[in-house]
Amino acid sequence: MRSNTRFPDADEDGFLSVLRDLAASLAWQLRSFEREEELIALVALDHDPSYEQVLWVYDRSRGFVRCLLVRRGSVPPEREADIIELCAHINDGLAFGCAEYSFDDRTLVFRDSFQLSHCKLQDTLVDITSRLLNLGSRYSPAVRATLAGKSAAEAIKHISESPRDARPNPPDRGETV
Repeated sequence: MRSNTRFPDADEDGFLSVLRDLAASLAWQLRSFEREEELIALVALDHDPSYEQVLWVYDRSRGFVRCLLVRRGSVPPEREADIIELCAHINDGLAFGCAEYSFDDRTLVFRDSFQLSHCKLQDTLVDITSRLLNLGSRYSPAVRATLAGKSAAEAIKHISESPRDARPNPPDRGETV
């Protein structure tokens, strides 16, 4: 069931303004559009060999924002079970964000979200974006290994033993990996 009421503290202009500034600082081209009760902003990561795009979904009726980092390409059917298992390994112990497999699109996505009423919009959008880019970068070797034929358990061993949810560095120019 969907509500036709908007979240009382909706700040769509602020949302887009923060993302425009962030995109400009990274030399990204930001696009936005509306879908039902959502305002969606996205950037194509044409320079990145692993990730296709970053999306931010501002849900007006529920008062939260989702951020998605979408892996480039689709998962071959024969690797699907291993990718789903890899998502479980990645998610084990993550305090923020998660890896998800989209059955409809056959893609791997890193996702995080936050409630608008519990944060400062600008800081949180930058932090959540940084966190997802860091997750994507950190786990990209395991995803590549799994897609290349390694088991999820073998692939996860490619990940360094650094803390999983250390405070992210601000995004910078260049490849996510």
